[in-house]
Parts: sequence; structure tokens; C-alpha cells
Amino acid sequence: MPPIRETDLPEWREQARRWRRRRPGRDPLKQSADERRLNIRGKCAFYVAALDCGVETAVEGFEACCVCGYPTHSWCEGCYARVQQQPSAAFSAVCQPCDAARLVCDLCVRAEINYAQGRAAYNATKEVEIPETTLREQEGIEVTGWRDPAGHFTAQPTKRLTIKQISESTGMSIEEVKRQLSFPSPGWS
Repeated sequence: MPPIRETDLPEWREQARRWRRRRPGRDPLKQSADERRLNIRGKCAFYVAALDCGVETAVEGFEACCVCGYPTHSWCEGCYARVQQQPSAAFSAVCQPCDAARLVCDLCVRAEINYAQGRAAYNATKEVEIPETTLREQEGIEVTGWRDPAGHFTAQPTKRLTIKQISESTGMSIEEVKRQLSFPSPGWS
């Protein structure tokens, strides 16, 4: 897992406060992904509400997707190309739904780097080309490390786990594994 730039939580809280002030009584968690992608304050309000409602994993190292505000450990595909141009730069957080939509972070947009350029830069570092699939299509995840409760990341060699393997090792049904991997909870978009 590459280093991911941290969410500027004080700034996001301020933007969330402004969003709420203009929309009294509206639940920020009820916004669609498209609404959040089009409204900077809306995505901030969504992320802050997720933190404030006790999403435990958000405190353990999740960052806000810079496209829609969804809490995530995922990163921007375009950043593979951007970081090659700026080696000291960190990757940006981009959630799986935004990644599946082939969206890139604000820094890549400014640098005019798109998803395909990032995918090409990533594949150039690998011996085998990685196909473009979504979590549902690949029926598995890649684990690159973990974060402890204090938020410190421990990198490990990438290991691919299928949904079936996770189900068998945890005793959960395949549907339950998929539900838990589709953070945040069902009903949020």
C-alpha cells in the first residue's frame, strides 16, 4: 500500500459545518455518491458524519475519498502516473466505487492524468498486466498490509484472497463477507 495523504480533518469539519448550516435537518449520509461528487461541502459533511456516527474503522486509518468523501483505504489509480512524475508525493484516497467509475483524485485531475494513464503506469511496474475489474467481478481482494488501532500501517507482501477463502477461514457466509467488504454499511451510496 502506498503512502496516502491524510484527510485535513479540521478543514473537512469546517466545510461540513457550512454544508449543514445551509441544509438544516438534512442527513449528510443520505446524499447519493453523485451528489457528493458534485459538492465539495457535501462530501465533507458525509465523511464527518460517518466519523461522528461511530464508524470505528474510520478512526483506524481510513481516509476520505477525495472524490466523494466515502471512508476508504483505497487509493487513486491515476496517482501511479502522478507519483512517477513527483516521487516525493503521496497517493490520494479514492474509494472502490469511484475507482470502478474510473475517477481520479483532484491532484491527478489538475495534472491532467486520467485513470488509463495511471493503470498503464501501474502495469509497467508488474510482470503481468492486472485486468480492470471491480470487487464483484474479481470475487476477491488484495491485502497489502494492515493498520493497528493507533492508525500505524504495517506493509506486507501483497496477498490475494478470494471471497470464498475469507468465508472459509472466518466461518462467515459468502454474502456476509461481501456485505462487510462493501464498507460503509448497506444503504449508503
